[in-house]
Amino acid sequence: MSHDTANRAVRNVFFSGIRLSVSMGSTICTSAIVARTLGPANMGVYGYAMWLVGTLGILANIGLPAALTKYISEYVGRGDTVTAAQLGKRLLFMQLALAAGVSGLTACFVFIRSPYRSVIGLAAVMLFAQALQQSLGAALAGVQRFDRMALISIYVALASLASIGVAAVLHAGVMGMLWATLAGLSVTIWLYYRAVDEFLLKLSPRPPNPSPPAPDIFRRIRKFSLTISYILLLDAIVWQRSEVLFLKWYSTLPQIAFYTLAYSIASKLSDVASTFSSTLLPIYSESYGRSGLRDVRPVFENALKYLQMLMVPLCLLGVAIAKPMVQLIYGQNFLPLVLPLQFLILTQAFTSTGVVQSPLVVGTEKQSFIAKWGTVVAALNIALDLILIPRQGALGAAAANCIAQFIGVLGGTFYTIRLVGISFPWKTTGTIYAAAAIALAPVAYLGNRTHSGIAVLVAFLAVGTLLYLGLLVVAGQFGRRDLGVLKQALLTKVYPAEPLEVV
Repeated sequence: MSHDTANRAVRNVFFSGIRLSVSMGSTICTSAIVARTLGPANMGVYGYAMWLVGTLGILANIGLPAALTKYISEYVGRGDTVTAAQLGKRLLFMQLALAAGVSGLTACFVFIRSPYRSVIGLAAVMLFAQALQQSLGAALAGVQRFDRMALISIYVALASLASIGVAAVLHAGVMGMLWATLAGLSVTIWLYYRAVDEFLLKLSPRPPNPSPPAPDIFRRIRKFSLTISYILLLDAIVWQRSEVLFLKWYSTLPQIAFYTLAYSIASKLSDVASTFSSTLLPIYSESYGRSGLRDVRPVFENALKYLQMLMVPLCLLGVAIAKPMVQLIYGQNFLPLVLPLQFLILTQAFTSTGVVQSPLVVGTEKQSFIAKWGTVVAALNIALDLILIPRQGALGAAAANCIAQFIGVLGGTFYTIRLVGISFPWKTTGTIYAAAAIALAPVAYLGNRTHSGIAVLVAFLAVGTLLYLGLLVVAGQFGRRDLGVLKQALLTKVYPAEPLEVV
């Protein structure tokens, strides 16, 4: 793996980490405001509306965001920046038209008699905005401008907090909170468009009369996008709260609220892992386009190691402090979400490795495996939903989700290590789990004591962090080489690619 590729990967993760930290803080604050303003029952309606937007959004993009990131970065890696830019522009126009069509069809459901007619109408607008925002962000990821994405996240966080805060002050109901959420999403679209316009759409052409992309490129993109679209549909079942639909059928609105809030918090933790995914897809695609699997293998090995170093202690910490955190942020009325939250967070210690595996499979165009294996896992997930949710509500939903995710990632792990030709790093993984458990044991003990103050927890957490790093150093899993990689990547100026030029 070249120094430039390694440096770019670490810098991308660094800037994505900044973006994630801002987004996580903003999400926790806004969800706390919404939950405390609406209460468990109305929060269930709000959560159902947001689930509807996310699920229907899959139909509004059919895999185009992933195609934007993959093919822009792949052709940049080949040195064909003109084709990369032309493809990006064409795919963005396709996304705009498709999202408008799906939103229009969704809006037709407002004519059906239902207590949620107004919610469905607003959801139609929101899913159009969400699809557009995802594609613009994917285009920016394709040119690897994660530094700009980090800056945008700060403005978006401020806008979202302001709009939700105003709605809370005005004692807005569910519709008011949804309008406030849409306002924040609109700011995101505007800022992403300005960045994409600067880095992709307004550049002068080179050569003077560039030829259009060959038809076989679009055949590849069409096949890729359709497969990814099916995978996203499976993803909506296994990874993105299909349980909400079953909770609506077999349980109560408060149970929907408890599960959606637990899932929202856990998903913010999974977004930490997704920092690797969003930055690795363009790196994998660029490396694969340049030299096949030769440069992909070391990127995968290092990403798997560093991901576990980060995620395992975070997940164990999340389980330890879940109860005091929920009580502090959401209040006593939302304590029933603690156990589902702990289930979801603990499972992520292992399932988070999927964000290193999936972009590799997609970046090397082996995504048909995800579609086949995902179909089996999705069927299992639905069966578990039907068995567990009617009896256990939010807790059953969390258990069904966790079991399906675990089996899905386990199968993906066996496939990926065989694809790249390596052995799974059992020794490294065992060392990381042991070090994290030892270092965080005092924090777990204090987190479940009634009279443990925040200051005491923070102090023990700081000590636990140092102990964890020390144990990794002693075990030989973190040393000068790792520090050298981080130092060189973060202090050396690395440009994402040559400037793109389009017609």
